[in-house]
Amino acid sequence: MIMYCSANRQRKPGKEGGVAAVNLTARSPPPIERGGTLKGKVMTVFRFGVFVAILAASACFAPGASALVLYDNFAGTPQTTVGIGTADFGGVQFSSIASQFTTGRNAVTLTSLDVVLSGRTNGVTPGAANVVFGLYANNANNDPSALLFDFGTQSVPTTAPAAIFAFAPRTTFTLAPGTTYNVVGTTFDGTAAAWTVNDLIPTEQNGSGIVFNAESSSQNFNNGGEGTFNDTPGVARFTIRLNGTVVPEAGTLALVLPVLLGGTGIALRRKR
Repeated sequence: MIMYCSANRQRKPGKEGGVAAVNLTARSPPPIERGGTLKGKVMTVFRFGVFVAILAASACFAPGASALVLYDNFAGTPQTTVGIGTADFGGVQFSSIASQFTTGRNAVTLTSLDVVLSGRTNGVTPGAANVVFGLYANNANNDPSALLFDFGTQSVPTTAPAAIFAFAPRTTFTLAPGTTYNVVGTTFDGTAAAWTVNDLIPTEQNGSGIVFNAESSSQNFNNGGEGTFNDTPGVARFTIRLNGTVVPEAGTLALVLPVLLGGTGIALRRKR
């Protein structure tokens, strides 16, 4: 038993300034609650649920979240190549190429773009092509319009064999749900390269919901995003891969907390 000391000042009767007597009394310590109250348990579960929900949301929205393949057709068999650029050498006209798609019900954050390119030798002055890829909005004529996001530039030597070229900008771009976009590849310095075509249509990956629409080409596309695009033949399926993360719907995150609380509450009732 723990001893608690209490000092009580008492004066002897009839005397002033008497010496105080100290009485030691033994008291039992306050009872220790074992297991806590039901309210305490509920609050503990609630705090844990909030913590897990915040953690899940942070993982989904964090800029450094691991990128996934969202849309591609890299598994296809290469068929041919098509000249890409704004060059016109000896009557050989090259075009800017647009690959159009529409997003699904979830917002998607793009982190990088992969395409299969090679050098172009016929009618091209030896050297390297400075190929530029960008993400463009879609206008009322179903053509690429304003530049929304610059994936960057890659140098493709004239004699380079077909290879994967990764365009990985330092920033990201979030695509809105249910919106049509265009990935356009071109050059703006009179050079040209070749974009590999295969036999598969690009499809969504990892639940991104991205749907392929069409492909088109333009011979008067400029850096401002203006130009008239004509649909390319149905056999043309330019090799493309979009990488990034899928942003969950707000309702999805809202469901996390009730499920956690309900499941933990059931477990507590069973334990009691």
